[in-house]
Amino acid sequence: MLKNLYDQYHYSPKAVRELRMIAEALEEKVLKPSNLHGARWLPYVHRAIKIVCDSYPVLIAHFEDMASVERFPKPSAAVLGRAKQVLSYLKGCDNLLFLHFMCDVFNHLATLSKMFQKVDLTVCQAVESQEACFWELTSLRVDMGPQMAKVNQAIKETGVYKGVRFQNPTHNMLEAERIEVIDLIINHLEERLKDLQQGGMVAKFRAFDPSSWPACNRADPVENERFRQCGVDEMREMATFYQELLRKAGIEVDEVLAEYNHYKIFAKGRAAVPMRELFMSVLQSEERRERFKSLAPLMEVYLILPVNTAVCERGFSTMKRVKTDWRSSLSSLQLQRLMFLSVEGPPLDKFNAEAAVHRWWTTCQRQRRPGFNPWEYRQGSEN
Repeated sequence: MLKNLYDQYHYSPKAVRELRMIAEALEEKVLKPSNLHGARWLPYVHRAIKIVCDSYPVLIAHFEDMASVERFPKPSAAVLGRAKQVLSYLKGCDNLLFLHFMCDVFNHLATLSKMFQKVDLTVCQAVESQEACFWELTSLRVDMGPQMAKVNQAIKETGVYKGVRFQNPTHNMLEAERIEVIDLIINHLEERLKDLQQGGMVAKFRAFDPSSWPACNRADPVENERFRQCGVDEMREMATFYQELLRKAGIEVDEVLAEYNHYKIFAKGRAAVPMRELFMSVLQSEERRERFKSLAPLMEVYLILPVNTAVCERGFSTMKRVKTDWRSSLSSLQLQRLMFLSVEGPPLDKFNAEAAVHRWWTTCQRQRRPGFNPWEYRQGSEN
């Protein structure tokens, strides 16, 4: 259905004009249906579904006009068949509910996708965002999301949604379809992001996060013992996994466990500080680095551990933006320099170009003539 909508308006400027005229007559906002096939699958499909949900009454009115027998000139058989097929789908109550259910699903997946596009994403942030997405998706198996609930409430009360009346509305909540879709998505995400699961080595870095520790009450022996044992098993597994790195620094596993208890006392009162800033405060201070010298290698691993590939994708986009058809003769070294400036360099409003201009003016073998006009002599001769 989404592909039929895209084909109808992508290959027909006349259809786009008619769609906008109908939207203006109905005093509704409308967007041109977009393509759902692209390199970034999630944003493309999410945008295509969201456009249909937001522009629903305008699309219904336009396709009813195209399928009308009174329309002149009469559309081709392909356009007429496509219009009837789209109308049959959009006027189905179950199809409309499922469409808005998928909109709710993609809203949660888009939040997770945007989190993984952050440049400074850390392990704990990735783990927490993944768990939050799983909780939100699991809730959709039982309860309807806001988009689906809005449609269901309107149809249940009046049988009309956004001016479109449904003849025989059903009260099917799509329980089986919702459970099947959510289970498939969660299983795929668990397989795709299995390194971030609770049993993975990457997820064990949460033992450094003070916000995940239980409360510490010295007056209560049970809570005190629970706080003391929290994260010890994870630290032992991490120290064993990275023992080669620790051995090169002359650190034993027992030293890591002993310093971990001192670290918990240090970080307990800094639960509101993000882990990245907390680790940087330790590594950039000579006194603290010496105090936690056995944990410093693990902190450095945490800070440089790549969680996403967004920076690589941005690098390809930067190369496409820098090396255009008009700059095809750039050398690899110059292209690398320009890409580095574009990705890592300061913004133009904060860059002081005085040193660069001075070097350009003084280091060239030929004389610089910035005010020279090569066409000035020819223009003078013609005059």
